[in-house]
Amino acid sequence: MTPVRGVMLEKSTHRLFIADGFEGAGEHRVRIPYTFPPDVAIAAEADGVWRLRAGGDEFLFIASSATDWATAIIDAEVSPSYGVKHATKALAFERQGSLQPLAVALVPAIGAPPEPVRWLQSIVAGRFPVPGFKL
Repeated sequence: MTPVRGVMLEKSTHRLFIADGFEGAGEHRVRIPYTFPPDVAIAAEADGVWRLRAGGDEFLFIASSATDWATAIIDAEVSPSYGVKHATKALAFERQGSLQPLAVALVPAIGAPPEPVRWLQSIVAGRFPVPGFKL
């Protein structure tokens, strides 16, 4: 199995997209963690949608196919410099079985689409040259 990642930034809307696909076949266990800075609070908002808060800013973290992946907010650590660790949180996606792609987006909460998961699915369908997402 070979992971393939595509990243797209829409500077005008401050939206970040990350698509992970996989080359290969068979049964695999895949884990994709997204680790956040210590000052970011994360809370589940809906299926496939989490709200991130940092200072006075709020963002939505959206997953295109959260039903294909087990998700959990987990304890994690970040290291800003050698020998220094800070406790933080991560959002971990995990899957056991056939290879399935996963796309996520980080968007400002203000102006977020009304159906975020469906919106993200339509975005990744034709824009990422990543296995599993049709061009």
